[in-house]
Amino acid sequence: MRCIFATLGFEEKFAVRAITRHGLDRGDRVCIFRGPGVERAERAAKVLKDFVERYYGGEVELRFIEVPVESFQGAVAAVKGALEEYSRGASRVVVNLSGGMRVLVAAALTALSLAELDVEPLIELELEDSSSIVSIPLSMLKASSFKQELTEERRRLLKALVELREATIQELASKLGLSQATVRRHIHKLMELKLVYAKGPRPFKASPAEWATILV
Repeated sequence: MRCIFATLGFEEKFAVRAITRHGLDRGDRVCIFRGPGVERAERAAKVLKDFVERYYGGEVELRFIEVPVESFQGAVAAVKGALEEYSRGASRVVVNLSGGMRVLVAAALTALSLAELDVEPLIELELEDSSSIVSIPLSMLKASSFKQELTEERRRLLKALVELREATIQELASKLGLSQATVRRHIHKLMELKLVYAKGPRPFKASPAEWATILV
């Protein structure tokens, strides 16, 4: 089962394009976050509902979740709860944040940084001119929560990897003046944090995540 989440404002096109782009099968879920039910928002919700019913019939579950945007804390709690509940058991989770009120998108990003999900979601944002889709790494949203894990040695190691782009354990140990066992231990921790990726197995080579440069 796959689950697509999307924020909805006065236009349904972003949610429709996300659904069309990723596709839906029987048993999949679509969950739409929306703000207050003003006329233009109600119209967009109706068009989106008609679209899902027309092309997917009763084979796809569609839910609209009204988020209390007048309270940021309440908005985050509502989005977080829905993300955790409706994505449970999903093999793939997509979160499209292209539509809707700014506070709704901000609440969704905050909720994603706090939610406990079974699978890592694909978080995407379509540019206003629809020229491209920007992906937001979940690990980047959670960066503040693991800053304490970035000890001075790990930060030096990450900086070396950013400079080298790719290196073996032996190369990093030589460059930093550390033992290979120490470097290997740090690399595994950085891999857990999604800051480093491994290639291998022999020779084992490490590469930094694209966004790791902002931390060094």
